[in-house]
Amino acid sequence: MILVAKNLCKSFEDRKLFTEVNLAIEEGKKIAIVGPSGSGKTTLLNILGLLESADAGFVELAKETVDTQSHKVRNEKIGFIFQFHYLNPDLTVFENLELPRLIKGERLSKIEALTLLQKVQMEDKLDTLTKFLSGGQKQRIAFARALVNNPKIIFADEPTGQLDQDLALQMMELLLSLPQAVVLVTHDRNFALRMQERYELINHRLQAW
Repeated sequence: MILVAKNLCKSFEDRKLFTEVNLAIEEGKKIAIVGPSGSGKTTLLNILGLLESADAGFVELAKETVDTQSHKVRNEKIGFIFQFHYLNPDLTVFENLELPRLIKGERLSKIEALTLLQKVQMEDKLDTLTKFLSGGQKQRIAFARALVNNPKIIFADEPTGQLDQDLALQMMELLLSLPQAVVLVTHDRNFALRMQERYELINHRLQAW
């Protein structure tokens, strides 16, 4: 297993989001999580990705117990594709791609960057400042950035929300083609049905469907 979550519980102020969430993800497995708005899908994804802490329970990544303080593990073994791209507008596409590698203490070559950008059909924007890109273009750059450190698992939170239908389908194909495990949070059940395992977060529980 690449990731194991045991008995995760989380409340927000006086509202319980979820309780006793258990999940085991094999290497390369593609998983979807759906659920009503406000059910805690993004919060659960953030806990699995070590961005937030659970109130109870624990997460193991590659058989190592990890938490929000496991910065090195998170940067090297986890890739994120957020609903919003979170790119630095004053950096070029290449410089945004290089940031995860710099955090790791290494550099990204232009050849590596171009190879990643080819996956999302954005290789002609390598030296463009991201503030001059459209929302859909920025989201595709965010796809590429998630792959920079060749992580073990990708967490994707509504990653096609800013893309038109054709590009959304292309990005889904890319996610499905990756060798990494993928955990996708989506409201689109048609996309969810294409994943190998599907779960719904409802009534404070994570249930297979």
